Amino acid sequence: MAKQKVSKVQFMDGALVDAVVTLFLAGDLASGNYNLTRLFVMKNDGNWFHWDFGSVVVSVCAMGEPRRLFAMGRDGKIWYKGSGVDPVEECIADAGTGKGKYGYLTQIRAVAGDVYACGDGGQVYKRTAQGWRHIDEGVLEKGHVDKPNCHNGIDGTGPTDIYVVGEYGRIFHFNGKRWENVSFATNSHLERVRCKSPDEVYICGGNGTLLQGNRHGWEMIGDTEMVDHIWDLEVFNGKIYLAVEDTIMVYEKGEVHRVDTKLRPPIDAYHWGSRVGMLWSFGENDLAHYDGERWVRVIHPDNL
Repeated sequence: MAKQKVSKVQFMDGALVDAVVTLFLAGDLASGNYNLTRLFVMKNDGNWFHWDFGSVVVSVCAMGEPRRLFAMGRDGKIWYKGSGVDPVEECIADAGTGKGKYGYLTQIRAVAGDVYACGDGGQVYKRTAQGWRHIDEGVLEKGHVDKPNCHNGIDGTGPTDIYVVGEYGRIFHFNGKRWENVSFATNSHLERVRCKSPDEVYICGGNGTLLQGNRHGWEMIGDTEMVDHIWDLEVFNGKIYLAVEDTIMVYEKGEVHRVDTKLRPPIDAYHWGSRVGMLWSFGENDLAHYDGERWVRVIHPDNL
């Protein structure tokens, strides 16, 4: 686990961990190897540590008690570190490009103590004691199609309540046995889904798409005049925070408006994370947290 400063970092994704390790992040080195990702942890004392991983990491997730960190390369390589042990590499054999593979992966997510991943071609996987296994019968595409079923985001409340969202407005729900198409009437590409409960689910994506509902139906709650792309969302203190084309916006009381963090220069936004009492924004160039009263920028030491 190295500590030295090497290169300016742009962040691809982040996750909140526990009371000891505050952040787990995947970064792209501005002057580094394209096929290498630097993985960081920031401890609650402000100290940073990192590991290098030979894959293009597109998504990370974390779980506590015991601490487990996962970084997913788009090619199916999975970096895994348990508490107090060295990192190991796992592999989703069918992911990536080449003969017999289904395409790149897009997101990894922890759901109720299990870990899931999704990606191009309708791929969905669950991590088990026997390794990563397909749970995508009925949505996995095994041949050429005109409009590929690419899953961009995954979330759920448990093994019998999992959603994936993706291109052309597609939304699928898994009840533990089979997938059901529960799509909304839009051709906009959907990016992320967040499940606060089985009945309270939010989805965001292109052309300002912001949906609320569940497998039984969806309502468009966003600004119908909005054309910007919403990359991610998080529910915090009863409001829905949006990462919109590098800008932080919020949905509250039926309206979407820009958030003035009072930070100068303004911070960008790409992905979100939250724990009780704290919201984190993971932008490509900026990290910041919000306690409901004040936004605070956090600068990685390599970016000073």
